[in-house]
Amino acid sequence: MSEDHLSSRCAVIGNPIAHSRSPQIHQWFANQFELRIDYQRIQAEDNSFENTSFEKTVTQFFSAGGRGLNITSPFKQQAFAMADIQSPAACQAESGNTMWLDDGQLHVTSTDGAGWYQHIQHLGVELTNSNILILGAGGAGRVIFEFLKELGTVASIVLANRSQEKLATLHFPTNTFGVTLDSIPNQDYNLIINALPTGWQNSFPEVSVPVTETTVAYDLNYAEGAKSFQEWFLAAGGQQKHFYDGWGMLVCQAALSFEIWWAQKPQTAELINHPELILNR
Repeated sequence: MSEDHLSSRCAVIGNPIAHSRSPQIHQWFANQFELRIDYQRIQAEDNSFENTSFEKTVTQFFSAGGRGLNITSPFKQQAFAMADIQSPAACQAESGNTMWLDDGQLHVTSTDGAGWYQHIQHLGVELTNSNILILGAGGAGRVIFEFLKELGTVASIVLANRSQEKLATLHFPTNTFGVTLDSIPNQDYNLIINALPTGWQNSFPEVSVPVTETTVAYDLNYAEGAKSFQEWFLAAGGQQKHFYDGWGMLVCQAALSFEIWWAQKPQTAELINHPELILNR
């Protein structure tokens, strides 16, 4: 195998991973610059004693000359922990979704927060003075929570998780709250963000939250993975026109990863507006 081929190798690691459209997205970007890339899906196991464990998979990938990795659920916090150099964005939430080698050192950053914000701006969703509820304190949920705290323009943020364990390591300043899913404050939320990793299993937990005709809902999952949250939102009284899935976020965060690996900034608007260019293939 040639060195050129090895240096073109990128991948996304997760479990499950078969649903991921990251290979098609990165190929779409590569075509803009006539780059030859080899982007694959890799399923790792959450078991440190197996050869398919996340850490061993990452080590083997880069030892074989891989160029860059995207990380998805449930490995984003493990990606952060194993890196030699962690970016400020990754450190804020102790989570990473993008890895690469530089001078023999393993780097990690998170493009989730910036990618999500780019898509929110694209949609025209107003965040200033908004009351925001985030469901799920895993990797992406933590990143967006920290991003909104840093933004500093929202009225309040409630981060709700199944258990208190992941909430215990986070800092909650004034107007931010960490609660369990069964103790979410009974108030009106301008924006509800679903960061729970249940979408691809088509199961959404029982959540009691006021939903009005103006409530905006955003699922970090996309396509089939967003259906269970979408069904909950509509049944609770939400309007279809105020529901958005995470396709645009996926495209935007992927573009930021692509730029890190290839020093090229791809165009995203056409792919955000026309997901069928990839999802129907």
